[in-house]
Amino acid sequence: MASHRHPLRFHSTFPEKTTRIRSNLLQWYAVNARPLPWRTPKPSPYAILVSEIMCQQTQIKTVIPYFERWMAEFPTFEALAAADVDQVMRLWSGLGYYSRGRKLLEAAKWVATNGVPTDVAGWKAVPGCGDYTAGAVSR
Repeated sequence: MASHRHPLRFHSTFPEKTTRIRSNLLQWYAVNARPLPWRTPKPSPYAILVSEIMCQQTQIKTVIPYFERWMAEFPTFEALAAADVDQVMRLWSGLGYYSRGRKLLEAAKWVATNGVPTDVAGWKAVPGCGDYTAGAVSR
């Protein structure tokens, strides 16, 4: 059986290359990043979570109008937590994978009750937040 190196271990094996790659990517991003409604100078954890959940299995061009309507209707965790599932599903309608909308409602209720997590471990306790989403929201 062949030995496989885990790709995430690259950074500890070649720190100078990792630093250079990271720097090049950030420079490229600064020049080429698309303007998106959730990419504000200081996006809220809520806006990041909504965009991350909406963008799962869905093209960005499809998500943008849904995100804008969602944020107009439910601008905060508390506003979403106060909604009922029918309101959420009405706004989610057409975006597909409807369990994502229900999970987002669960997440908002969790945050409204427990407070906004401050780190990756805290976000992983929120319904619907796995490793990737927790990392994105806590950045």
